[in-house]
Amino acid sequence: MFRLCIAILLLAIAPVLDRPARAQGMAPAETVMFKSLSGEVITGRLFLPPGGGPFPAVVGLHGSGGYAPAHDRWATRLTASGYAMLLVDSYTPRGYREIVSVGLSTIPVELRVKDAVGALEYLQTRKEINPKQIAVLGWSQGATTAVATTATMRQALIAKTAPHFAAAIALYPRCNQYMTDAQPVGDTPLLVLMGAADSVTPAAACDTLFDAWLSKGAAVSLIVYPGMQHNFDFTAPTTAMLDRAQPIADPPALSPSWTPVDDAEVRALSFLDKRLGLDLGAGSVKSPLYVKGNPAPSSGNLGVVR
Repeated sequence: MFRLCIAILLLAIAPVLDRPARAQGMAPAETVMFKSLSGEVITGRLFLPPGGGPFPAVVGLHGSGGYAPAHDRWATRLTASGYAMLLVDSYTPRGYREIVSVGLSTIPVELRVKDAVGALEYLQTRKEINPKQIAVLGWSQGATTAVATTATMRQALIAKTAPHFAAAIALYPRCNQYMTDAQPVGDTPLLVLMGAADSVTPAAACDTLFDAWLSKGAAVSLIVYPGMQHNFDFTAPTTAMLDRAQPIADPPALSPSWTPVDDAEVRALSFLDKRLGLDLGAGSVKSPLYVKGNPAPSSGNLGVVR
């Protein structure tokens, strides 16, 4: 059985449609336009860290419910940690705010893969971005898209000369819809974060798929949170602070008082730090996420199960 890292944590709520990032503490964003590999013009919001860069960057892909405040929170956390983030809007330019009510095939994953790679190509033209340090992070349908960018589906849709993401993070993808264990896999490192109680995108399907992919040499990691449902990170601001003073341990040291969102954010940052090679030397804007006044235990409540 594929390795599952178990975090006994709580809370998940239903998705909420996006509002502009006006909440206190949210990072400012630049509205941008770029061309999808489909030929369509797509919009997005680009969040940049302080300074001139060039920064490592993350392409963010929303789920079938469209933008949600949680996406802005992730962007704020990432920019405070030294990463740029481009939140791609695959729906509004095509006349939809969400596609749950009209069917996911209205704007399918195949099309969103082209949007994701178009966003990657756009970021590579920006002087503030390091063109070799760009990852993708998606939620639900966007997570399925993120996984698909690492699999054979990408090769069938996109020219081999198109750029590849340096890493991929997927929050609750649908592994039983677009990917199969017969597919050859690329060398893109992949981190997947899911809830064990998710009935929309079951974790078991990813467990089975990644077992097969691991046997072929894929660099995949699956983290499953007991009791957590779909959109488990769509919640209020978390307890983890943005103060960062040392590199995050690998695997990260996790406090038993954190929520699933804290855990997911720390793991995602640790993964990005490692895979994008962000400078952790003297004078760097990058340092680790920790909870002020809540040091990580020497041996926490988290275990590894096979």
